Amino acid sequence: VASFTNIATVWAKAGIMLRADNSPNAQYLMATLTGGRGVTLYGRTSRGNWATEFGSMYQENPVQTSAWLRLVKKMDLVEMYRSDDGVEWTLHASANIFFPNDTFRVGLAVTSNNMGTTSEATFEDYQINEYFFPTSSPSISSAPTVWEPAVDVGDVQRAGSITEPNADGVARVYGSGTGTWGHNDAFFFHNVQKSVGGALEVTVHVNNFSYHYQYGKGGIMIRDSNDPDAANAFIAIAGLIQVVVFQSREESGSPTTHHSFDWIQYNDVWLKLTMEADSSVVTASYRHSSDTEWTVAGATSLTLTGETVQVGLAVTAGDAYQYALAQLDYKEY
Repeated sequence: VASFTNIATVWAKAGIMLRADNSPNAQYLMATLTGGRGVTLYGRTSRGNWATEFGSMYQENPVQTSAWLRLVKKMDLVEMYRSDDGVEWTLHASANIFFPNDTFRVGLAVTSNNMGTTSEATFEDYQINEYFFPTSSPSISSAPTVWEPAVDVGDVQRAGSITEPNADGVARVYGSGTGTWGHNDAFFFHNVQKSVGGALEVTVHVNNFSYHYQYGKGGIMIRDSNDPDAANAFIAIAGLIQVVVFQSREESGSPTTHHSFDWIQYNDVWLKLTMEADSSVVTASYRHSSDTEWTVAGATSLTLTGETVQVGLAVTAGDAYQYALAQLDYKEY
């Protein structure tokens, strides 16, 4: 950012942005030169949520109107770098963001943060380069693992569990594990086994998800096997940012794809996964109450390797040595 002028507020911004789409409430991350607070990483990690700052501010001088900025995306991790000369770079902050289907826009962004002012930024040496980041090679499982109705998948730190439903039909599901994204999962899975080729519809009311770490999740999953890298489709409430997330791993060993992140006001939502007979396409939906229409979060096709799939409740803390708790109306599952 060679210059930034006609600044009316300290929160005017100019910089480079990765953005899910052009809708006004879309997910984004922006390496930002502000109107009076220096540089920072700013963004919105789920559609419709509040934008927030990641890391801290850095101000090179009291009246800073230029800055060298860089964003580097490594799968789901985005790193922001700053520089005084465009040669030596300092890692300033980083954040994980899951763009729907990993599709996003890249560009230059300016806002005056004031309806009566038009700010102007001059950009120089703007470049977009492909970055080759190491990833694991996909592999194909020959057959599903042995079915277990209640199992900790992957490397969890504490054993998960599910309680018997109480008099109101409410059950509690506890899960540890570091999360359900990337190439391998770690979570608690309470499931039933169903034949491939049959129609499936699984629905649950999660009336509370009480763990607020960003990568914690509680919801329902259709999964090829208990292998940590197995193909799966998962719709859940995510912690901290209070969103309904729909994600999948289309085949064994491939990275997780996040199809949608829709913000909700409370951790109380109905979730549904459906798969038509003789089909590998899973459709995910949610609604805010029992008398509202279903909202389709997305659909994905799974590569299934055996004659059965596992369908059930999945809970992960998303953080080592912690527990997440999903409270469910079990009678609706």
